[in-house]
Amino acid sequence: MARNAFADREAAFVRASQAWKRDDPDKLFAGMTQQAFADQVAEAQRTSRQLEALLSQVDHLRNQRSTQFKKIAALNLRLKSAIVADPDHGSDSTLFEAFGGIRVSERRSGLTRKHNDSTDDKTGT
Repeated sequence: MARNAFADREAAFVRASQAWKRDDPDKLFAGMTQQAFADQVAEAQRTSRQLEALLSQVDHLRNQRSTQFKKIAALNLRLKSAIVADPDHGSDSTLFEAFGGIRVSERRSGLTRKHNDSTDDKTGT
C-alpha cells in the first residue's frame, strides 16, 4: 500500500476517534470504549513514526554507501593507473585485471570483417 494511503487511513482513524470523543465519549460501540479505540489508534501512529524513522535511516545509509562507492571507484581508477605505471606489474598483469582492467594480452584487435549473406548471392546458385 502506498505511503499516502496509510497516511490517509491514519488521518481517518484519528478523525473518527476525535469525533467519538467529542460527540459521545461514554458510549460503548461493539463492546469498546472511545479510550480503547483511541489507544489503538495511538499505537498505530507510534508504529508509523517508528517505520518512518527506520526508512529515513535506510535512505541515509543508502546515500552514504553510494558516496563511499563513488570515492572507492575514483580511488580504484587511480590505483589501476598506478599499477599500469609500475614496472613490476603493468597493463598485462593479473593485478591490473583484478582491479577491473583488461590485460593487453587478452584484448581483441578490434578488426571486423563484413560478411555477405548466402541469400544475397548474385550468382544465383
